[in-house]
Amino acid sequence: MRMPLFAEPGPDDEGAAEMLASAMSLDDLAERLGVSPRKARDLVDKGEIAAIDVGSGAARRHLRIIEADFQGFLVRRRIKAPKARPFDPPAPPRPKPLSARPKFSEIRAAEKARAALKPSRPSQSRS
Repeated sequence: MRMPLFAEPGPDDEGAAEMLASAMSLDDLAERLGVSPRKARDLVDKGEIAAIDVGSGAARRHLRIIEADFQGFLVRRRIKAPKARPFDPPAPPRPKPLSARPKFSEIRAAEKARAALKPSRPSQSRS
C-alpha cells in the first residue's frame, strides 16, 4: 500500500494556511525588532523565537515567524522600568568672597557659611 505524498486538507488546515500566509520572514522580523538580520537569525537559532522552516533541506532554510510567536517573544522579553528616584535637594548657596579688608562681622559670617557647607560629623564621645 502506497502512502499519499500529501494529506487531504482538513478543517483545521485553513487556519494554519492563513497563519502561514501572514507569517513574516527573518528580514521582516529584523526590521520590526530594529536589529540586523544576523541577530534575528541568532534569536531563532537559540530558540528564543519559534519559527517554521518552509525551505527544503537543512542547508537552505526559509524561516517564517508567526505573529503570535513574535508577540510571545515581546512579552517574555519585556522588562520593568526602574522607578525614578527623587532629585537631591539643592545645595546651599556658596558664600560671597571676602573683600580685600573685611570687617569682623564679614569674617564671622563667612566662617558660619563655610561651616554650613561642611558635612556634619557625628559627635564622638570619649569615655
